[in-house]
Amino acid sequence: MQDKKFNPAIRHPLYLAYEDTWAAYLDFAELDLADLRNGAYLQQFESEPTTAWVNRKARASVYNLCPLLVSVRKNYLFARRPTRHIEASPFRRELADFYNNCDRNGTNWTDFLREQVVPSSYIFGFSEVLFDVPSAPDGFRPQTQEQRRNLDLRPYAVLLTPLDTTDWALDNHGHYHWVRIRESTVGTEDPADQEHAQTDTYLQWLRD
Repeated sequence: MQDKKFNPAIRHPLYLAYEDTWAAYLDFAELDLADLRNGAYLQQFESEPTTAWVNRKARASVYNLCPLLVSVRKNYLFARRPTRHIEASPFRRELADFYNNCDRNGTNWTDFLREQVVPSSYIFGFSEVLFDVPSAPDGFRPQTQEQRRNLDLRPYAVLLTPLDTTDWALDNHGHYHWVRIRESTVGTEDPADQEHAQTDTYLQWLRD
């Protein structure tokens, strides 16, 4: 029998095929002098002396139109702020809470779309949003909407770029059977920890 132990190092074949391309898209969307002067995109020519290459990198400058183009398209789409009518909904209170704070960090839903989802879509060609609900306290299962509201158990949104979703499986309708997401943190909550090491956490979401 095949060993099916969880292995976060496994990447989907499409992820492996496009990872470098996606990383380059992101770099060019946010290109700064550091990316040029470290030689990532100013490679040394075969006949170029090392001193000349080092000098060329040191004199490099950035005139990047990518952020401007993304901004122009984004601002065109949101030239008028969308209006939502939720007064007749029995969940108008929950909807209003979500629209005013969709990520639990105080971000308005329209601002989340304009500043995160739409730019990501233009940079990568697509973007995904994960909707999750916080877990209830251990041993407690809320039975009513009022209990969920009192515990602040409501949906929130998280933007996922193609570089965040490392592996997945689809059914014949293009829906996920499961998906694996990588979350990276730098450092710890302990101020005495000066390592600032990056820690990757993998979340595997199933249909249930």
